[in-house]
Amino acid sequence: MRILLSEDLYEELKRVSEETGLPLSKVIELRLRGYEIVKDGRGGLSSILETVEELLDREGLERVREGLRDYEEGKYTVVRSSDELKGELLGES
Repeated sequence: MRILLSEDLYEELKRVSEETGLPLSKVIELRLRGYEIVKDGRGGLSSILETVEELLDREGLERVREGLRDYEEGKYTVVRSSDELKGELLGES
């Protein structure tokens, strides 16, 4: 996926990256997910970042749990070879 950023937005995200120590790619990812990194009134940016990272981990963990539930309910088909995959996709099984 290719994403184009305006120069102003790039500079803003780069500044946030430098201030927080987060890689620019992580700052961009958070922005794309709808998060905005801001300083609180006390300047405790690290606590905000920890909370955001925890939420992202929770979301990821929930996706894993959901996938496991789907697998256990038989919503996935497991194949062991490319031939089996082709058969499943073409309805030849």
